[in-house]
Amino acid sequence: MTVSDNFISGTEMSNNDVDRRKSKSLVHACLPSPVQTWAHSTCSQESLSSAIHDSKITAIETDIVMGSYQENSSVIKEDKIRAIMAHPPANLSDLTVERFFVLTTKSVSIDGTNQSSSKELLKHLKLDFKEAETIRPTIESIVELGSLSTSGHTIFLNADIFPGPGHRSEPLQINSEYFVKECFDAMKKAGDSNVISSKVSFSLGWKVDCRSFDGYTHADVRVMRDFILKHNLVNRTQGVVLAVNARLLSKDCKPFDSILREVPNTQLLIWTGTGEPPISNGKISSVKTHFKNLGLYDKVGFDCKIADNYIWGGVLDT
Repeated sequence: MTVSDNFISGTEMSNNDVDRRKSKSLVHACLPSPVQTWAHSTCSQESLSSAIHDSKITAIETDIVMGSYQENSSVIKEDKIRAIMAHPPANLSDLTVERFFVLTTKSVSIDGTNQSSSKELLKHLKLDFKEAETIRPTIESIVELGSLSTSGHTIFLNADIFPGPGHRSEPLQINSEYFVKECFDAMKKAGDSNVISSKVSFSLGWKVDCRSFDGYTHADVRVMRDFILKHNLVNRTQGVVLAVNARLLSKDCKPFDSILREVPNTQLLIWTGTGEPPISNGKISSVKTHFKNLGLYDKVGFDCKIADNYIWGGVLDT
C-alpha cells in the first residue's frame, strides 16, 4: 500500500472545492463522489489491515493475478494456482480473493437478530484485474458473499481494455468484450445479475506508457464511448469511471470533454502509476483548470502523487 501526504485527495482540496463538488453529487447519484483518499496496491493482509483501520482512507485498490497462496516467507507455498492479490510480476501472496472479501466486509443483522444477516462493505473497493483468468473467480467470490449491503460504497471492476498511448500496437492481457461478458456471466450465478450489478461500477482504462510522447486522442475516447453505449454499462451498473494517466492527459484534455458531457454516470479518475515518478503541481493545475472552466470538475477525481516542490516537479516534467 502506498499512501502519501503528496497524493491528491479530498482532504487536500480547499473547503470550497469539496463543498461545491459534494453539492453537485446528487446529479450523478449512481456513482460515489470522485473525491476519495486511496490506499494503493493493498496486496497483503498487513497492508489491507492498515488501510481498513486508517480513518483517512475511503477507497482501497488491489491488484489481482493468478498465483499461489503463501502465508509467510517461512511457509512452503501451496501448489494450487488461484486468484490472489499481487502486482505483476509477483505471483505469491498471503491474501487470496476470498480472504480479501472476508476482511473488507462485516456482518450486519437484517432483522435485529443473529438469525438473518448480510455483508456490508467497509470502504470502496477497486479490483484491478491484471489477468483474464482472475475475472470469473473474483466475481463469483462477490456473489458468494450472499446478501451484500454496500452502505453507500461501491466495488469498481477495473481493467485496461483498449490500447492507448505507448502501447497501441501491443496485445492486451484482457479483451474488452471478454471482460464485460465474464463479469456479467459470473454475476448471473446470483440468479438475478441485477442483484450484483447494481452494487458495482466499471472502471475502464487504456494500456499506456506514461513516457509516451503522445497523449490520449479523440479516437481513443470514441472507441471507449461506443463500447460503453453498446453494452449499456451506465444503466446496467452504478456507472463507469474512465481511468486515465495524469501525464498523458495533461498533454491534451479535450478528447474527454464530450464523453463527460454527453454520457451520464461517467467520471474520470486521473492517476499516476506504481513506479511512476511524481507529477508536477503545474500539470495537475492545468488539468483542474480545464475541467473547471467547462463545468465538469465535479466528475473528475485524482489519485496522483505530486512532486514535493516546483523545482523537482519541473525536472520530472522535462
